[in-house]
Amino acid sequence: MKNYIKTLVFFLSIISMISCSDDDSSTTETFDITEYIIIGKSYYNLPCIIAFSTNGKATIVNPEGVSENFYSFDGTSLLIDGLGIAEIENAEIIDYDIVEGYEFNKAKLVHTSGNNDLKGKKYSGTVLSNYNITYHYGNYAGEPKDFTIQFHSNEDKFGSSVTNNSDTIVLNKEYTPLGNSAGYNYIPNQRLEIFYIENNELIFFSKIFYYPGIDEFMWSDNLTAE
Repeated sequence: MKNYIKTLVFFLSIISMISCSDDDSSTTETFDITEYIIIGKSYYNLPCIIAFSTNGKATIVNPEGVSENFYSFDGTSLLIDGLGIAEIENAEIIDYDIVEGYEFNKAKLVHTSGNNDLKGKKYSGTVLSNYNITYHYGNYAGEPKDFTIQFHSNEDKFGSSVTNNSDTIVLNKEYTPLGNSAGYNYIPNQRLEIFYIENNELIFFSKIFYYPGIDEFMWSDNLTAE
C-alpha cells in the first residue's frame, strides 16, 4: 500500500510538472500585436508607421496622410485590409505581401512599452527641402538645409526650425504618440509631419500643403540627438 501511494504521488508530481511546463510555454509564446508598432520605409521609400489598437483597427501613417484600416492577427499572420499581409515570427517580420507602391523597406516591429522616448529630446542635422517634389515618381532632388526639431519634456508637443533662418523654436505643435518612439502631427490639407527613432537617430518627413499642386516637402534619415 505504501509503495502504491509513493508511486501515485510520483506520477501526480510528474503530471503537475508537465502541466506547469505547458503553461509556461504558452505564456512565453503569447504575442500581443497591440504592444508593437511597425516602422520602416514605404510608399516610395518614405517613412511609414503602423500602430495597432485593441479594437481591431490599425493606424497607418505615411506621406499620403493618416488612415485607419481593420486588421486581424492570429499569432503569426497579420492581415491589414487594403494594405496586405505580413508573417511574424519571434517578434520579427519574416515575410510580407503588400500592395504595389506601399512595399516596406526593412520594416520592423518595435515594442511600445516604457516612457515616451521623444520627450525632452532635441535633434538636428540636414534635411532635404523641395517644393512640388513628385515623390510619387521617385524624384528626390532637394536643397539641403540645417534643421532642428525639439520635443516638450512633459507634453505631447514639439517645434522645429530651419536654423539658417534664426527662428526661435516654439514648442506649440501637438503630436500623436505612437508607441514610445514615434509620432505624427496631421492637420488635413495643411500639414503632415512624421517621425520615429531608429538606431538613436530621428527619421523625419514633413509635407506642408499650400494649395493644390504646390506643397513643400522636407525629409531626413539621420537627425542626431543633441
